[in-house]
Order: sequence, then C-alpha cells, then structure tokens
Amino acid sequence: MTARIAVTPRSLSQGGHPALAALEAAGYDVVFPTPGRQPTREEQLRFLPACVGYLAGVEPITREVLAAAPGLKVISRNGVGVDSVDLTAAAEQGVAVETAAGANAQGVAELAIALLLAGLRRIPPQDAALKADRWQRIEGREVVGRTLGVVGCGQIGRRVVRLGLGLGMSVRAFDAFPDPAFTPAGDFSYTTMEDLLACSDAVTLHCPPAQRPLIDKRALAAMRPGGYLVNTARSSLVDDGAVLEALAGGRLIGYATDVYDQEPPAPQELLHHPQVITTPHIGGTPERVWSAPPARPWRICYGYLPSLPETTERVMAVPADEAGNVLHLITSKLPYLPGALRQIGEYLLAHPQQAQSMTISQLASACGVAESTVSRFVRELRMDSYHSLRLSLAEATFATRSAGAGRDEEFVYEGILRGDEPPAIVGKIERSSRQTLTQTAKQVSGDAISRAVDLLHDADAVVFCCMGSSSIAAEEGVMRFTRAGKKCLLYRDQSVQVMLATILTPRDVLIGISDSGKSTAIVDAMRLARQTGATSIGITSAQDSPLAELSDVPLFTSNVTGEGLYGESVTSKWGQLLLIDILYATYAARHFDDTLQHLKETYEAGIRHSRSPGSPPVES
Repeated sequence: MTARIAVTPRSLSQGGHPALAALEAAGYDVVFPTPGRQPTREEQLRFLPACVGYLAGVEPITREVLAAAPGLKVISRNGVGVDSVDLTAAAEQGVAVETAAGANAQGVAELAIALLLAGLRRIPPQDAALKADRWQRIEGREVVGRTLGVVGCGQIGRRVVRLGLGLGMSVRAFDAFPDPAFTPAGDFSYTTMEDLLACSDAVTLHCPPAQRPLIDKRALAAMRPGGYLVNTARSSLVDDGAVLEALAGGRLIGYATDVYDQEPPAPQELLHHPQVITTPHIGGTPERVWSAPPARPWRICYGYLPSLPETTERVMAVPADEAGNVLHLITSKLPYLPGALRQIGEYLLAHPQQAQSMTISQLASACGVAESTVSRFVRELRMDSYHSLRLSLAEATFATRSAGAGRDEEFVYEGILRGDEPPAIVGKIERSSRQTLTQTAKQVSGDAISRAVDLLHDADAVVFCCMGSSSIAAEEGVMRFTRAGKKCLLYRDQSVQVMLATILTPRDVLIGISDSGKSTAIVDAMRLARQTGATSIGITSAQDSPLAELSDVPLFTSNVTGEGLYGESVTSKWGQLLLIDILYATYAARHFDDTLQHLKETYEAGIRHSRSPGSPPVES
C-alpha cells in the first residue's frame, strides 16, 4: 500500500500546489481530505489512521487524534507555531513535529506594518465609503516620528523593527530574552513591557501564546491614550472584550488582527466593529513563502519519511529517552516555558556536555534557580528523574560526536544553530563569555585565593602544568608572575611535566590547569608533586575531579564547553584567565612595592633585549 500524506492547509488543499509534486514524485499518495477548509475532529479521526505524514494547517491536533493514527511518523506544520499540536502526546507516540521556521517571517512582518498603516490612515472605511458612492475623507495619522512597540523580537519581530525604523519611527521592543547583538540602525532599544505600553503610539504582537491574554484590561489601561494595536501572532494573546471596551472609551483608536480562535471565526461583535481591521489569516500566504528554497513547509524531512531533502526545522524529536533527541525536545518546548524554566532550557542547549556531569544543585546554581525548579523542568520533559535527564544529555552529545563533521548537525557551537547569522552568533558567544566570567567570579573563594597567594609568595619556583588550550592561561600566568619576580617554568611536553614534578622541593608550587580535572599527565604530576612535599594549586571546572582532590588549594571555573564541529571553545578559557588575573592582582596588591620594582626591572630588560635572539622566559 502506498504511504499516504494528508494535506489540509486551505492555501494548499484547494487546487493543490506545484510544490506538492515533490511528495508525489517520491512515491507518496498525497490526499486532500477537506479541500479549502479546516478539518473537524471527526474528519481527522477518519483520514489520519491511514497516513504516515500530515501536512497540517492551524487545526487542533489532540491526543485523541494522534492516538487514532498509530502509523503517523511526522507532522509538518504549514507555519511556525506548534501550540495547536499536543506536543507531549506526539513525543510519547514517537511522532516528529516540524515547522517551516522563517518561511513566513517577512510576509507576517509586512502584513503587520500594512495593517498598522491602513488603520492609522483609516483606509478601510474610506474605501468602503467610496465603493458606496460616498466621497468621505477621514483624517489619519502619519507614522514618522511616532513610537512603535514590538512585543517579541524573534524572526518576525526583528523584521517589523527594521520596517518601522525604515518608516522613520522610533521603535521599542520587549523580549523575555533580549539579544544584545541585535542592534539595527536607528532609534531602537529594548525596554520593559510596562514602559513599552506607556510610551508607544502603536503596539504590534509577535510572541508565543501565554496561559492568559497578554493584552487585557490592565495592559490596555497602561497604553498611551489613542493607541493602535496589531495582532498577527495568536488570538489568545488579546482579550477581545477588553479591546471592545478600550475602543469604546478611546484608549484605542483601532485594532487589526489576522488571527482567530477558530477558522473561519464565528460571528462576533469585534469582527464587525468599524474601528477593527480583519484579514483571513493571510500573514503566511505570500507567493515567496512557497517558492523560497530555505523554508518550504511541504517538504516533510529529517529522515522520518525517506527520499526527501531536508529543509524544514525540527521542533520536536521522538521521545526524549531515545538517544540524541532531548536537545530537540527542549528546543521545541523553549518558547512556551515560563522564565525560570526557560533559563534552564537555554543553559542546557548551550552547554549540554557540561550539564551532563552536574549534580542537580550545581545545575540550579549555574542557572540561578532553585533545585525544585530544576525538578519541575525535568517533569516538563516527562522524565522520571534528574538522572534520566543527565543520561539523555550524555546520549545526545555522544550521538553528535559519533556522527562526525559529515552529519548535518543541529547544535554546533555554544548553542549556535545551523543557519545562524553573524549578529546572532556574536550575541550568543558574547553571552557565553559573560556567563563564564560571571559564574566563575561567583565561585571564587576569597580564602582560597589568599592561601594560594601565600603559597606563591613563599615559593622558590612556580611550575605550570597544562595541555591543549589550557596553555593560554598557563602562558599568561608565566608572563604575569615572571614579571612580578617569581621564577616560573612551563613545558608543553607532558612527559617533561611529569618528570619535572619528581624533582620539585617543598618550597616549590605546581599549578595544574585542566577543565575536566582528569588529564592523565597533569593528575600524575600533581600526585608526584605531593610526594616530593611540594604544594599545588589546581584550576578546574570539575569539583569532584582527581585534580581538585590532589590540590592543596583548588580553584574552580565555570567552564563553557563547545559542541559538535568546533570542539572546545575559546570562551571556556575566560574562567581560567580570570582566576590567573585574580591571583596576580591579589599577589601584586599584597606585595605592591616589590612587584612594582620587579615590573620596572623586567620591563627595562625586555626593552634592552627586544631585538636580541634568545629564549623567552617560558621554556618549551
């Protein structure tokens, strides 16, 4: 029997679309069960049991509907939202849910601006009057110099920001997680929701749905009198009754919407209000959406159904207990999680390798939340324990590495996703770097720094042991403390490091640097140094590691580990460099005069011999 794919979006099912020929060419039986209209629950229950794929519109896809389709492998949403799909039931049943991320972003953004301009210039009533043979002019408003408030600064919201700026507007945006790398030219800034409502002449919504309306009586009362509201996101974001009251009272001069609780919507007062503009959910229907190769929602992909190219964005993988899919599960839920849970999700997506070795208290500390919030996050993923989450993270990162560079990986570096543009990459790396520095600083123990500085002051020689990119911090330490008057040694050859440890004396200090705290040569050197009576300082991110246990003074970093194609990231070294800097600055502050004298002497020596061939203080 030929595998069947049901197509229900009205824009595709009424007359079809040439793009669907790709599905038929791949051998699928493409059917249109309800041409030109949204299917009912009863109709879904009739046609879905025979389907392996479902190219869906906005109709609800409930647990009951999914249970009736045991052969269903994938749902490809004709758009970017997934709130109409029971994601939990889909994950339990092993049904992938996909979207055409970014496909309709420009179309929706342009529609939002078009609705805003039409409303402020009062175009619909004047058009209607002229069609009724009445010559009626109504005074409108220009947008130049006015303030546009954009709620939600994702792919659509950012396009709206740029369009608004292009029209000469000042733009204020609210986003739960603002991206500092998004800095369009013009009068733009992020602000709070309260300030946005108070200062904006017009507000446009581009955010995920919430448990209750975002724009209710309280929000409308906070808006500038005579404001305009546009909603091309989700109908549930707006309290229709509150909008009617605001229109009657003059708080709003107009409202425009492209979204509804059901399609087509039931007759209601708001739809027929003379100050309301309505469009039949056309934001995602421009021709470009169906012809642009990067985002064709009709291609059901990622290997769930064979023979088709991979073009849409996966928002949910199969159940989280299967290897390699927990990161996709977290990604799918992220837009709909409240603040604290979203913080945890973003941290796990950015640092899955680090998180898999964390205790629940360590993860809670890293995310700035309570342990109970982490437990709640685990339940949100429908996992039975925190241990299950750690195992799933380990399986996901192992699967990514096993696939190698030839695999089209989703997560490649510091939470960076395939297709990220340079501004987004800059912002993500900047946040990772800042997070590493902030969390390392929080973990610094003043007592441990004092003990380490005392050891360094009394040492005849300071020996650095490191490997790989940890040598960045080691070389910085050699340079700093050599200029402060200490004899420092660094050999990059690990065998030499181990041999050197055997001849240390009780008046020497060995500094071992290892993110994992498990590097064999460094751990061996620390163990041998202890046998000679030498003291040691360990710099690591792993508090339960052999390096930490062998150190007389362990110092801990918050290590951000790179994933996928790029391996270990530069940002993970900021914590090590920060600790070296703190050690040096504390040493210099306590022994100020001596350090200043040595700095002068080493500087002058460097100037005198800067052109002479010779070995630098660092031996290698």
